[in-house]
Amino acid sequence: MKNTLRILYLIVILALALAACAPQAAPTEAPAAQQKIKVALVLPGTINDNGWSQVAYDGVMAGAKETGAEVAYTESSQLPDFEAIYRDYANKGYTLVIGHGSEYADVALKIGKEFPKTYFAVTNADVKAENVAGLDTKNEEAGYLAGFIAGTLTKTKKVGIIGAMEIVAMKRAGEGFDIGAKASCPDCQTMHAWVGSFDDAGKGKETAMAMIEQGVDVVYANADAAGIGIISGCKEKGVMVIGDTGDQSSLAPDLVITSMMQNLNPMFVEIMQEVANGKFIPNNVRMNGFDTGIYFIADLNKKLVSDEQAAKILAEVEKVKNNQVKLPHMSASAK
Repeated sequence: MKNTLRILYLIVILALALAACAPQAAPTEAPAAQQKIKVALVLPGTINDNGWSQVAYDGVMAGAKETGAEVAYTESSQLPDFEAIYRDYANKGYTLVIGHGSEYADVALKIGKEFPKTYFAVTNADVKAENVAGLDTKNEEAGYLAGFIAGTLTKTKKVGIIGAMEIVAMKRAGEGFDIGAKASCPDCQTMHAWVGSFDDAGKGKETAMAMIEQGVDVVYANADAAGIGIISGCKEKGVMVIGDTGDQSSLAPDLVITSMMQNLNPMFVEIMQEVANGKFIPNNVRMNGFDTGIYFIADLNKKLVSDEQAAKILAEVEKVKNNQVKLPHMSASAK
């Protein structure tokens, strides 16, 4: 009995000794706590424009859900007011100010120097600085595919793009539109027009009807809320139209071929998480397009597009998605 107890005692001692000699796991570092941030969004249009400004608002709200950020926004901002708007947000202690469009590039760089502890981001722009991020998008890809589709379906061989304002993002789309139309219809003539507003639907309709009078039979409405007026003009004239940013098929179910769609949520969530986690990347441009899923196209209208035409169009979409179509990318510094 004594021997048995002695053996058990030795086994316990040995086990304890081995445990003491075993390598100890390094203590795990607690993840850094997310900073409570305040985010300001400066928009060219309204948060319910069914277009460019609305997808930005939706994206920032998605980012707020992920980060718990406090959000403020300014709608329909005008160039003469940009500096005052930016300074006001910076002075109020906003952590991140996002300008939604290349037109905000200059003011972000200027105010960014005055407020080095505030972060700024600009969409559709290749700008960068220590506290400024470019959230760039390949607008030319959407323009290219809209042009390719227009060239595929036109009967008059006259197709057109109507933009809201003559800014970099819309110039990129126009450049892509020309290239895309020629790719599917080498003999096609392309026309360009500007509404002069992001939200004047009446002017959008007038601009569309004037273009249609020149023989255009497929129009790409790239004009935010003013695009609703463009589609209305096309509907009145019985002309096919391509929507933009959101699925606009409900505005003219018999005439909207498709829409160039955008889901900007991942882009906004990413930049807001960077700032909240103290991981902002300085001097960096984030590039997005069909390859990252920011752009995609809505379903093709089977009333207007044959199976053969659909196959041709979808094959081209895949080429763009796989970066097999090389297009020029205008810099945000171009005026």
